[in-house]
Amino acid sequence: MTLICKGFNEKNDYDRQTPCDQDYLRKLSRQTVPEDLEGWFNGYVARLFKRHKHFAKEGYWIGDGSYIFVPDNEAYEKSARMLFDASGHPVEAARLSKMTPKAAALCQWRRCYKLVSLLYVNPARNFFLRAAIRVLPGNAHECPVLYDMIDEFVREVGDNVIRRLLLDRGFIDGEKIAHCKRELGIDVLIPVRKDMDVYQDVLGLLQTAYALFKIDPVVLFRNDPSHR
Repeated sequence: MTLICKGFNEKNDYDRQTPCDQDYLRKLSRQTVPEDLEGWFNGYVARLFKRHKHFAKEGYWIGDGSYIFVPDNEAYEKSARMLFDASGHPVEAARLSKMTPKAAALCQWRRCYKLVSLLYVNPARNFFLRAAIRVLPGNAHECPVLYDMIDEFVREVGDNVIRRLLLDRGFIDGEKIAHCKRELGIDVLIPVRKDMDVYQDVLGLLQTAYALFKIDPVVLFRNDPSHR
């Protein structure tokens, strides 16, 4: 898409893809306190998305933590220098000692930040929006930050916007998941392995329900979603 406008300074009349030049936005962002910039995006912009009805009830919500790699320069404030494997995954000392010499040789030290995002995906799953973001040092843990972002998002945008939240196993926190369900009305969905304690706990509860009430757990879940 190309816009035809003079821009904000009313001097440039050439075709462009954005009303502002990217370099102008970069300089403006650099002069803004990072926390203020995140607060503006996570508050005002999120409310603007809702006002224009971008958040459909049938949409999907995803919590994500990813790395932003930057040049190895200490001028990048609050960045972290970490060891990554060939696939871009961080490598800890315990894992490094178990790697083959060939795999270990492919590891590289890289400077990075961590981007924690609350993503909205439309029902057709053909586009997504970053509804809230937080930029952290690369070695920071994203779990508590994401749940704080969810609380902030609900305060800014309102209830019943996020209904189901998809997370990976790095965000498992029983207390926070219970808070999302009881206080915010959000169902948190996380895939788990069969060897994890939480999987065995749920399996035990289903087996107990079957033993006491002779109800097939599959039928129970299918016919009455409130039991989830």
